[in-house]
Amino acid sequence: MKPRLAAIVMLACVSGALAHDRGVIHDPDGYVNVRAEKHVNAAVVATVKSNEPFALKPEEGAEWLQVTLKNGKSGWMHHSRIRLFFTDKELPTKADDNRGNSELSEASRAQGIVYSQLVRDAARGKPAACRKFFGIEFDGAAAESHFAVVAAVFHLIGDEKFAAYLRAQPVEHQVAARNSIASETVLYPFSAGKYLRRHFPKTSALFFRQEITGWPSPNGRYAIRKAFSETDERDYSKVVRAELIETSTGKVLYDLTGDDVGKGADREGKVLWAPDSQRLAYMSGDLTHGGNLFAKPPPAPRRKQTTVYQFAGESFVKVDLPIDDVPGRQKDEELRGALLGHEHIEPLRWAKPDVLILQRHEYFRKLKPTKVDGLAFESVHDLSRLYEITVRIAADGRATVKNFREKKY
Repeated sequence: MKPRLAAIVMLACVSGALAHDRGVIHDPDGYVNVRAEKHVNAAVVATVKSNEPFALKPEEGAEWLQVTLKNGKSGWMHHSRIRLFFTDKELPTKADDNRGNSELSEASRAQGIVYSQLVRDAARGKPAACRKFFGIEFDGAAAESHFAVVAAVFHLIGDEKFAAYLRAQPVEHQVAARNSIASETVLYPFSAGKYLRRHFPKTSALFFRQEITGWPSPNGRYAIRKAFSETDERDYSKVVRAELIETSTGKVLYDLTGDDVGKGADREGKVLWAPDSQRLAYMSGDLTHGGNLFAKPPPAPRRKQTTVYQFAGESFVKVDLPIDDVPGRQKDEELRGALLGHEHIEPLRWAKPDVLILQRHEYFRKLKPTKVDGLAFESVHDLSRLYEITVRIAADGRATVKNFREKKY
């Protein structure tokens, strides 16, 4: 089963309704013609007005979709005129929370979330519920179920109200909301970027900006300004300019561009300021690589990297983090011959204004000889390493590793 279709089926299991199979028109004229065939010159078999729900047959990438009206008439409508239709009846209920065999309900309880109540509060546009709902992270089947519910919640909030909510949120949350909504899974069967620009223009303007100023320091004196090559977040959209600026004047205090590998959906990255505003941990990521690690040549690893800067006099200077050498790596026999798939170094928190806690996550793949029923072959083994690193940064900008500890999953 395709991932997008699987997500829709998951929603059916959660709420008892297949919500992605209904639509309404979104047209400035207030009506759309339903045609006998899949082209604009075909005979008109019916007319649909605004706010009249109809059934549609989802088909990924199709220019024309088959629709069936309430009166039973059926025909074809151009995909650009269709907006998905949801009601609160699609939302999970308390009964869904109590289903012991639901991956979503189990994952929610593990995080202390009463999922049905959170969903309904978010669908009403309550800011606290929206912040929590659009920041939730689930894995596996629970994630697929959640993504399907995201579509209903987002549409029920509406463009005007959701855009107003987003404007009051920090960049990190805006990006998290975008990445949970702007996917083909959530907006199946439509192309996410085009669909959002057409039906949610105010929200889209915030999701797909070509330049952003944000990530303010705690004292409000500094911020980060970034520009991107494209307005959307597809693989080829990357950071072309990144600057640490003085907020009152716009003066550039440090050009961050050379240290920013931001690309694709992770192009904005993450900024973690020390509480005294004297230091910042600056993370950027390029997750657009990938593929078969055993190809010749193998693909470049997916990566997230963190750079630290410290205030010095009238500007900022770069701090050299001595975290490249992993303790005990030469003795790690399991990794001998393994290929690196991704390396993520992310800032977690500032324990003190001069003490930074980071996380390093590495993913490898390795071919190992295997024998089953006398048949010998090579099988693929996934290997991961997770470390927590504590770094102290002195006033002169020298960084010292105080702890480099491997963490177990």
